[in-house]
Amino acid sequence: MNSMSVCRGTWIFIYSLLLSVLTLTAAAGESQPANNNDWVRLQRMQQASERLNYSGVFIYQMNAMSRSSRITHLVDASGTHEKLEMLDGKPREYIRHNEEVSSYRPEQKMIVVEKQVGSSRFPGLSNALSPEIASYYSLKNLPAERVAGLECEGLALEARDRLRYSYHLWSDKSSGLLLKTEIFDEHGLPVEQIAFSEIRIGGPIDKKEIRSDFDHTEQWKIVQRNIMPANLTGAGWQINSPVAGFHPVHELQRSMSEQAETSQIVLSDGLSAISIFIRPYQDQPSNNVDMMHHGAIHVLSRRVADYWITVVGEVPAAAIRQIADSVEYNAGK
Repeated sequence: MNSMSVCRGTWIFIYSLLLSVLTLTAAAGESQPANNNDWVRLQRMQQASERLNYSGVFIYQMNAMSRSSRITHLVDASGTHEKLEMLDGKPREYIRHNEEVSSYRPEQKMIVVEKQVGSSRFPGLSNALSPEIASYYSLKNLPAERVAGLECEGLALEARDRLRYSYHLWSDKSSGLLLKTEIFDEHGLPVEQIAFSEIRIGGPIDKKEIRSDFDHTEQWKIVQRNIMPANLTGAGWQINSPVAGFHPVHELQRSMSEQAETSQIVLSDGLSAISIFIRPYQDQPSNNVDMMHHGAIHVLSRRVADYWITVVGEVPAAAIRQIADSVEYNAGK
């Protein structure tokens, strides 16, 4: 199998897991809780993304490439409804009701239904957000900016080591909703940016706005992907040299139609996340796959015993390699 087909296959696998759910050696020693004012601002950003009605268009930028998406978020008596539309490239819609996400794929006339676990998509932050992030990030104010016509206050989370990224966040002063995120690599260079170009916050939203725009979807094939809690640590999987601050927050088993069963370990430092996907080795290349990246995301795969692991996360390459190199499987544990 040539390297190009390996890369293509690995990216298809990763996107089938991550995009369907739109899915360190610290310098600090002891745990350092965040300054109370900064922590309140971060909590306010997260709560605003979950509890408010809003609708708008945001633009993802990486180098010369940009992609726009429309998001509509509605909260009512039955819970949270959200629709995410890809406005560039292949048409895609992701429609969520509480934890259930339906991915509409018109070229395949298919709807993939999956439970969402621990979402941290823009404009939300990590569900594992914790005051302990101050042990790994230095928090400080940034100059105010206007984003999508709204006055915003800025907050920087500067990485204390070279095994995670730094983040600059701007949130609406009135509502607290996060409107712009900039990510910088371990050298201080910009990696990517996500920002609203237009946004409407608050007020009623008609439920028609969170329904699919595709026609005749009742005739499309529905694929149900089941996600269940798992005890992968108890089954013998371990990380001998973890990146400091990244702790397991989820261990999952995914049953995917027409694909081998996949296990997943999710690690988080309270802001960033790293996932370890585990599946049977089957017809995989005998050698490890070289490090790949797309924007802030790095990916590395290798064989462990009779399994193929893929480590993916929005962190520098060194953090991904450290995790990938230290994953072991002890069947007799």
